[in-house]
Amino acid sequence: MPSTISVRLTDEERSALEGYATTYDMSMSELLRSSALEAVQDAYDLAIIERARKQFNDEDYISHTDLMKEFSLQ
Repeated sequence: MPSTISVRLTDEERSALEGYATTYDMSMSELLRSSALEAVQDAYDLAIIERARKQFNDEDYISHTDLMKEFSLQ
């Protein structure tokens, strides 16, 4: 069963969020839920990247640009 969370916003913040939600035909609930979940997913992805970087030496990395050059794709 869904639960309810209250968020305190200034009038300006509420107005900005309502305008965005209206522009993209979303409810405030949909906007806040999707934005919060996206922020959590982004943080999780960054944590995974940092963990992977710590497991490998810098010399094990190749930039996208260098990889494209190596395979003559650029």
